[in-house]
Order: sequence, then C-alpha cells, then structure tokens
Amino acid sequence: MVVIALTLDKCGCLKSFEAKGHSEKIVCAAMTILLRTTAKLVYDNSFIEATGSKGEPGEMWLKVHSYNQNALDWLMGITEFCVKGLYDLNREYPEQIVINYAYI
Repeated sequence: MVVIALTLDKCGCLKSFEAKGHSEKIVCAAMTILLRTTAKLVYDNSFIEATGSKGEPGEMWLKVHSYNQNALDWLMGITEFCVKGLYDLNREYPEQIVINYAYI
C-alpha cells in the first residue's frame, strides 16, 4: 500500500507531498509518474523554489518553499492535475493508495 500526504496552501496550490510504500505494479507506476512529473515541472519553473527527493525505494517527497505571483495560476493547474490523478487512482484502487490531505 502507498500512503501519500498532500499539503495544499490557502490558494489551493501544492505545498508538499510525501509518498511511502509500494503497491501493484500498474498502480505504483501510475502514482510514480504523476508525482515525479509534478515534481519535475515544479523544479523547472524559475518562479518556484522547491526541494525534494526520491529517497529510498518506495519513497518520494517534494516541498514548495515559495513561489512568485507569476506562478500562481500555473501552480494551481499543476496541483489540480496531480490531485485529480491521485484521487482517480485512489477511487479505482482504494486498497492500494491512501491519501491524507492537509490545508495550511
């Protein structure tokens, strides 16, 4: 089972994620692609300061430290894409993924 902690800020933008665990190949691969692509897009945006790591096998995290107002709409879109994708995976495979949401 994969446990994902997602934190969103008051604007609905991704503040952080942390994923730990493994699941069936297809579910693990889909979750990894969503989170890794989200992290890479965030890193590549020059208006966002973020850190993260893939850590040990079965672990991945990202923390957004700050973002410029120029990145707000873009980051909201990336966040919506990631959250919706994870939500759909959780709905289809509830025994494989647990998502814990926090808002700050």
